[in-house]
Amino acid sequence: MRTTLARFIDRRTFLKGAGVAIALPWLESLSAAEPGQAVPARPRCMINLTHKFGMYAPSFHPSGAGAGYDMTDGLRPLERHRKVMTVFKNLGLSVSGGHAAAPCILSDMKRSEANSHPDGGITVDARAAELYATATRFPMLNLWGNPDNDQHTSFARSGAKIPYVGSPLELFNLLFTEQTAEEKEVRGVELAGNRSVLDTVNESARRLAAIVSVRDRSRLDDYFTSVRDAERKVQVYRDWLSIPKPAAPPLLGERIAAVKKESQTKTYDAFIELIPLVLQIDSSRIVTMDVFTNPNWDLPGITDNYHSLTHHGQ
Repeated sequence: MRTTLARFIDRRTFLKGAGVAIALPWLESLSAAEPGQAVPARPRCMINLTHKFGMYAPSFHPSGAGAGYDMTDGLRPLERHRKVMTVFKNLGLSVSGGHAAAPCILSDMKRSEANSHPDGGITVDARAAELYATATRFPMLNLWGNPDNDQHTSFARSGAKIPYVGSPLELFNLLFTEQTAEEKEVRGVELAGNRSVLDTVNESARRLAAIVSVRDRSRLDDYFTSVRDAERKVQVYRDWLSIPKPAAPPLLGERIAAVKKESQTKTYDAFIELIPLVLQIDSSRIVTMDVFTNPNWDLPGITDNYHSLTHHGQ
């Protein structure tokens, strides 16, 4: 007879011992329903890897259709995942313009046109993050991009750029390093201030609703919905301050701290190592990594830089 653990252990269970708490990854048994009820679906996640200098498309486009397609050189490292992987081709952007199209890669919309769009040109990762806005510590994580250039990749509904997590060590600290009591107190005060502003604006809007037209009142109802959503998020963010972060796997911190910014290959590898952990500890379900650099990759036999190589001598 199967024992239903979910009645005793929730999704954020920690393994505790010797003063260490380690968060469990998602486990079907820990999400099981009561007898006779359906087992909840595993949370869906999204990972986006973007390369502003492009990829060599023929290396990723298999010949044939269905599960028996021929693996290409670019896909061959994923051979063991063939049964659970779907490859799409013939997808593209309607926006052109070479590198100038980079900010459109996750929205297919020029930033100059975003303000007039009903969704504000929100990118697909930020839209997905809205679905899990309060379910995880971080609604989404945007990794490695260059904050100083004009080719930002991820944008919120408001049109604001989603900030980058600039290094593997910064990501490691977000996932595993606890804030000090003083830092938590400062953050709590900031969130309390945000809540106070929302309360003030909300009260002013309610007074306004009493004197405007029926059509404007409908618009204000939409506004109130947005304010209530913001209030809920502020409260959840405050709650997260009291939830302990999981302990990192042994020696991971030392390895990540040893990665030098100048080594593009090791930086890339470190981010790739951390991304599965983000999902396993359910700190976020949406991750975008924007590979923005133009390095000479320290790989055997490779002497040219990445940008030049993507042009293939053309």
